[in-house]
Parts: sequence; structure tokens; C-alpha cells
Amino acid sequence: MVTRFHDLRIQYKLLVVFAPLFVICLLAISSIVYYNVEKTMIRNICEFNVSKLKQISDKIEILNRNIISVTNVYYLNQDIRAFLKYDSGQGEYDRSRQLSMMTDTVQTIRSNFDYLKFSTTIVGMNSRFFSDADQNEQKNRQRTEKWKMDISRKPGEIYWSNTYDYNNKYIFSAVRYLQDIYTGNPLGYLIIDFDEDILFRTYENKQGENHFIMDSQGTVISNKDKQLLSVSLSGEPFLQRMGDYDSGYFQSSYRKTKMLVSFYKVPNLNWYIVDMVPENEVLQGVYGTKKFIYLLTLLSLVFILLLTYMLANMISSPLKKLALSMNSLQAGNVQVSLELDRKDEVGILAFRFNAMVNRINELIQEVVQEHEERRKYEFKALQAQINPHFLYNTLSSIRWMARSNRPEVVNNMIISLVRLLRQSISSQEEYFSFRDELQFLQDYVYIQKIRYADKFQVQFQFKPTVLSCKTLKLIIQPLLENAIFHGIEPKDGTGTIQVNAYPADSVILIEVIDDGVGFNYARKQVADSSSEGGLALENIQRRIRQHYGPQYGCRVESSPGRGTKITVTLPMIR
Repeated sequence: MVTRFHDLRIQYKLLVVFAPLFVICLLAISSIVYYNVEKTMIRNICEFNVSKLKQISDKIEILNRNIISVTNVYYLNQDIRAFLKYDSGQGEYDRSRQLSMMTDTVQTIRSNFDYLKFSTTIVGMNSRFFSDADQNEQKNRQRTEKWKMDISRKPGEIYWSNTYDYNNKYIFSAVRYLQDIYTGNPLGYLIIDFDEDILFRTYENKQGENHFIMDSQGTVISNKDKQLLSVSLSGEPFLQRMGDYDSGYFQSSYRKTKMLVSFYKVPNLNWYIVDMVPENEVLQGVYGTKKFIYLLTLLSLVFILLLTYMLANMISSPLKKLALSMNSLQAGNVQVSLELDRKDEVGILAFRFNAMVNRINELIQEVVQEHEERRKYEFKALQAQINPHFLYNTLSSIRWMARSNRPEVVNNMIISLVRLLRQSISSQEEYFSFRDELQFLQDYVYIQKIRYADKFQVQFQFKPTVLSCKTLKLIIQPLLENAIFHGIEPKDGTGTIQVNAYPADSVILIEVIDDGVGFNYARKQVADSSSEGGLALENIQRRIRQHYGPQYGCRVESSPGRGTKITVTLPMIR
């Protein structure tokens, strides 16, 4: 089996190895993408639902504060306290007068809070009783007896009952313990009854059909489906998932249906507003995305397989050319050359082959070529001292500034230009200090900014310890020029160039960093190039290595759309 695999052509080997791997990877990626899309949609919907539940909670809180205000009015009313203190053994006339007074008092209070729509029942300790709704005193005292234990735990607060069926209506009650504000003696109980609809109206206009309100024990207080009122959901799994959290969302099962449950706790009432939505309804829109992802996966797989086959051809074709060149060399043609513009392993083989063929000619021409290279370098170094285009553009800018009647700018440009010419042409010294280099760069940037206005900003950060050190002339300026013309100028909008110089152990590092258009250049030493910017970098690289040795030079880091960073390593010379 292994032998048969070894005998396969490269194209088929790659297909056999990579096809299953690509299928597994693409399926895994598509599944992960779909899973993340699904989870993101669920999270967004649930967070939106929680925010809606908070709005409902705010309405209930307002309702709660209004009800507290109502009970406070009753609690502090002198007529009600007098009614509850009245001796039940007195005459019928006095009793009738007291009931009439109570009726007027309660009607006045209700008119002040008419928007709440409630009924009032007062059950006194002295057998006194009043109700503006249900006159059955025994029935009212029976329901009060059921609440006494809960009310006695927090006598100064309102006790909220669950929703219950009372006289064929679903109501819930706010009950408050009444006592003499001066002596603290118990007087009775205030019961304010509200129709369940007052809660239902806080959320009936919200989108969705699954809102309901329950207490912390899972008893339903308000629901669109009135048959569920007072029903306990304590056995449902989602109630345990809620725990002691004030709000949140999760996936749970309810009546054999997978649900998305969102909840929010109403402060001060220990009630929960819950929204339950079937998960399949929420994810209905994701199923189309799922089909699209799998279709895209299939198309990607076909494309990758075709790409693999083409890649195999790309690998085998240069190998065939290499074999033919070797046969030609074997026949005695020492001038043979293999032209392969590649940097992979096949390109390395071709490079080594060409190097082997060319080595004999290189040995013969080495002295002549070295002399020629030195002559070309000296010519390029002289060329780099002053760029004619730069001088032309600078003089043109000065001319326009003069015509624009801006003498101060013209004066500064001429001063900067004079300094540049003196540094680059007049001075015969090959080295000068970083302090002089910094002044030279600032003059150059000043002239370029006149031309480009606000197209770019240049920031210089030269450590004080390097200012007195020596460097070759015209090392940084060509790099800065490249950053402006090849990095920032083609870029839409403005750009920034950072020029740093700082010591690192026994060397000085110079960095020219721009946020321009960048180019496709892996992290490596500067390579040969026929472009103007490439020639400048190559020239700098040669000068540095010729003067200081191969351990110094330039390094380029760049990628399209992310800018370029050029780092120059120089010895520290004082």
C-alpha cells in the first residue's frame, strides 16, 4: 500500500492526502460558524427580551409606589383610625354615622387615585368592618385570617397576595397592618383589591405572546391565559435555573418544548417577569443561513481541490525544467541557466543549480565585477546626495509662495534648502552626528510639508544618548523619502511617519515607521529591486555593510494596507 502511494504522481498524492483533510476542516469550520451564528442570534434576542422585561418592571414599580401612597393615605387618615377605635357596643345611630363617614372618606381617597381602579376593605380588631365592594364580613375575615401569619412577619410593610379567584374575578390584594400611630396598638387590616388586568396591561401591548408574572415560588400572578393564574410552576426545570439571579436568560424545556427563557426580577416585590419563546421560532431565520454555509462549504471544497491539482502542476513543472537543465549541463553546456522566479524549495534548488553553474564565471570576473560594483555604488551615492526632482519641486514651491505674497514661508524654505544643500553637497565629511542628521531631516520634512500641506505628520524621537554619536550621511533621509512617496502619498487621507533612534546594547537602532499603503513584503533582509524605492534601500544596505560589515544593515516589515517599518542597525560610534 505504501509502495503504491509512493509511485503515484504528485498531483494524486496531494489529492489523496489533502482532500479528506480539507473535507474535515471545512465541515468543522462551517459547523463552528453556524454554532456561533446561532448563539449570537439567541444572545441578541434574549438580551433584547430582558430589556423589554425591564421596561415592564419599571411600570410595575411605578404601580407599586402608587399603591404604597394609597396605603399611606389610609394609614394616616384620622377618620379611619377613629372608626377602628370606635366602641362596637354603642348605638345604631352612631354606627350608621360612622359607616357614612367611612364611605365618604374612602370615596374621596379613591377619587384622588382614580387611575388605579381598586376596591377597599377594612377589617378592624374591634369587630368593625367596612368594604366598598363585598359586604360579606365573614368571607373577608376568612381571607384575612389566611394572611395574618405572613403579615405579622413584616408589620410595617405591605403584604402582596398571589392572584386568586374572588367572587368569580381574578384579583390580587395589597394588605397592610393598621395600628395606632401614637400608642402602637393594633387596629385592624387594610385590604386593597386590584383586578389582575392592572398587571396584564403593563405588558399586553408588547410583542410576543409568552409574557407572564410569577412570584419567587413559581405561582403565576398574571398571564394572558387566565386558566394559568394561581397555577404553581415550582416543578418546572426553568424555575431552578433562575435561582437567585435578578435577570438573565437560558435555554430550558417547558411542556416538552425547547424554550428560550428570559426573566427579570421586579425590585421590592420578589416577583419575576418571564418571557418564554419556542427556540425553533427564534432560529427559523438561521436555517436559511445554515443551508448557505453548507453550500459555501461545498463550493469551497471544489475550489480547493482544483487549487490542489493546480499546485501539484506548479510543483512538478519546474522540477521537469530542472531535470532538463541538468541534462544540458551534463552534455557540457556550462552557460546553461535555469530561470525560475520562485522562493520555495524548488526555487532554492534552481538557485543552487544556477549558483553552481555561475561559480566558475564568477571566479573569473570577481575582480572586475567588484571594481564595477564599487564604481556604480559611488555614482549612486553621489546621485543620492541631491534629488533633482526634489530640488525642482522645492524651487517651484518657493516660486508659488512668493507669488502668493508669503515672504515668511519663502524665507524659511530658502533657509531650510540652503542647509540641506550645504549638508548634502558642500560638506566633504562622510560621517556626521545624529544631531546634525536630525536637523537635516527636520529641514527636509519642513520643505516637503509645504508641498503636501497636511497630507502627513512626522514625529522624531531621538534618544539624547545617540545625538552625539556618528552615522553615515544620507542613511535616514532616503528612507523617510520612501515613506512619503511610496507609503503616504498613494494613501487616501492623511498619514503619520515615526522616526526613532535609540541605543540597544552596543548598537543603535533607527526605525522609520509609516501607516501608509504598505506592500507584500515578508519579514526578511532587504532584497534586490528594480524600483526607485528598492534601489534606495539596496544602496543603503550596500553602504552600511561595506563600511561596518555584514552584521549591520536594514530590515523591512510591511503588509498591504498596514504600513511599513524599516529598521536600520548601526554600530555605536562616538
